[in-house]
Amino acid sequence: MILKKNILRIVLLAICTHLSIQLFAQEPEQDKYVEKRYTIFYRINSAQIDPSFNGNEKTIATMKSDLKTTLENEGALPDSLVIVASTSPEGPAEFNRRLAMQRADAARKLLSGLLPQFEPTKIRTESRTNDWSGLILMLRRDETLKHRDWLLNVLTDDKITDKNLALRKNPEAFAEIGEAMLYNMRTASVTISVIKTDDNV
Repeated sequence: MILKKNILRIVLLAICTHLSIQLFAQEPEQDKYVEKRYTIFYRINSAQIDPSFNGNEKTIATMKSDLKTTLENEGALPDSLVIVASTSPEGPAEFNRRLAMQRADAARKLLSGLLPQFEPTKIRTESRTNDWSGLILMLRRDETLKHRDWLLNVLTDDKITDKNLALRKNPEAFAEIGEAMLYNMRTASVTISVIKTDDNV
């Protein structure tokens, strides 16, 4: 009787051990998704990346360091590189469209230089042109600007066809939105994504 009980215990233990091994083996690999974003700023009407402008030099150095860390310490190329370049709304629509594309291309060339191992064709680029409606929305959300009401009156007046010219007639007001809003529309946003697995951590 005792022998049978011992045999039963051994069989049950073996079954439990086998099930534990099977469950452990079936657990999905825990990947860790890491995404880093960087913003490059452009001077007005320019697609040239000026390292001396608005912290670009520091941003580029950080991007370079992060890419080096990904390659050397984690042993993996980024899974995706995405660039979204944009313009502020002052210029003609067609000019802004071309400028946004040129800014995206300039950022792509910068990334290709920092990471030659990554095929340039795999760097995804998008170009966007901000219009006046986007600026109106931003103004409505920001009640801190001194000339907010005047700016909204100009931008929402359908009789004013040349918004840029009308805004520039008030240099103080135009400077206010230039520093607070337009400045941040002339950018290229760079997103670098890496999926860390047991193979590359």
